[in-house]
Amino acid sequence: MYRSCIKTAGPGIFRSRSLLISFNIVTAFLMVYSETIDAQDLRFSQFYANRLYLNPAFAGSEQCPFAMAQYRNQWPGFDGAYVSYAASYDEYVDFISGGIGIMAVSDDLAGGAFNRTSFHAQYSYYFQATREVSVQAGLEFSRVQRKIDPSGFVLPGMIDRVTGEVNYSGEIAGRRSSGFFDFSAGAIALYRDYYVGIAVHHLTGPDESFPGGEPSGIERKYTLHAGTSMPLSTGRPVRGLMQMGEVKFSPNLLYQQQGSSKQVNLGIYLSYQGMQAGFWLNQNLSFDYQSYIFLAGYVHPSFRLAYSYDKYLGFSDRFFPASGAHEVSLSVPVPCRKEKKRIRAVRCPTF
Repeated sequence: MYRSCIKTAGPGIFRSRSLLISFNIVTAFLMVYSETIDAQDLRFSQFYANRLYLNPAFAGSEQCPFAMAQYRNQWPGFDGAYVSYAASYDEYVDFISGGIGIMAVSDDLAGGAFNRTSFHAQYSYYFQATREVSVQAGLEFSRVQRKIDPSGFVLPGMIDRVTGEVNYSGEIAGRRSSGFFDFSAGAIALYRDYYVGIAVHHLTGPDESFPGGEPSGIERKYTLHAGTSMPLSTGRPVRGLMQMGEVKFSPNLLYQQQGSSKQVNLGIYLSYQGMQAGFWLNQNLSFDYQSYIFLAGYVHPSFRLAYSYDKYLGFSDRFFPASGAHEVSLSVPVPCRKEKKRIRAVRCPTF
């Protein structure tokens, strides 16, 4: 996915000549990209912590009410470069034979110079396709608001090539905003302990350009995810050893394509007595770069907490210091107010 790094002007912004050069290049790219290139969606690394963002068919998959909050800080070497937030709530409702969910996502770039906020409503329908195959199909309706405030930008033409001082007297365009509606759909099939899901976001290809600007359509995003969960141990005592809790192993595959951007993610999870560890390898097929995602989490009956770190390969620490990403998620399962109709749960990873 496209990721841009920009920093608003302030004391000590240019710590070194190399940082200045990289800042100017990225700023110029960002200005062009935001006006003329089709947008790419934000990507969270804890794919299954934010299930509703991955696939609207997950709405109600936990049966009881479920609340989640997520925070992501990408490229932390540039203070406030790319910060994202998400929060959601969903539950299964018996009389509609499906789940409902709501979600809010906010994406801030350069301390709010760029902001994209979206509100989502989801509905999923559950049915038993065959004796061993169950299906959840979901729809999503969204409202997206996009804003830009370039008052804090430092453009290449504002920098003295000799002294490096910034001249703030240049004129910069004023604030602008745009909003649009969006639609998405998805489905998940479960067979025993195996699951496969598909989602298509931005079905109508909405235009998110600013008033008076060139059309900037959002390409459809296609997501395919699949995996399984299998025990590595039964938790029974072994002669000469203390009894161990059940250890589970979960391999997963995630493929996403949006326009020219194509990514393949291969992941594994291990869980033992509430503790979970995960590792993902992300291969971007369009831009030929890789990243690793390391994850650690803890699952308690009353909450789920996880931390992950993205390590990008191919980015120079000299030009892009601390070019990884930190992500934290907190989920709270709420006890059902009354007994729910029993449905087969999708045994996907917790995070």
